[in-house]
Amino acid sequence: MTTSLFLIFNHQITEIQEKDARESLGVDRILDLPSDLKDLWSQIPSDLHKIMGYLEPVKKWLKSHATKMTMCSSRVILALVI
Repeated sequence: MTTSLFLIFNHQITEIQEKDARESLGVDRILDLPSDLKDLWSQIPSDLHKIMGYLEPVKKWLKSHATKMTMCSSRVILALVI
């Protein structure tokens, strides 16, 4: 079984964090947001009333990388920093 860690934040994971995720969570695969989505994530407007539409590109990226096959045959861990 593959364990995937999806990083949803706007900075880089450190080597120590990556090592800890692999050892303590059994993570095999770490996927980072592309730079354009990191920018989107880091610039969420403070006066935004509904966030779902704004974050649709992040949702699409996550769906495209966490396929049904992945979801059925592996563990998925999300790391969100808001």
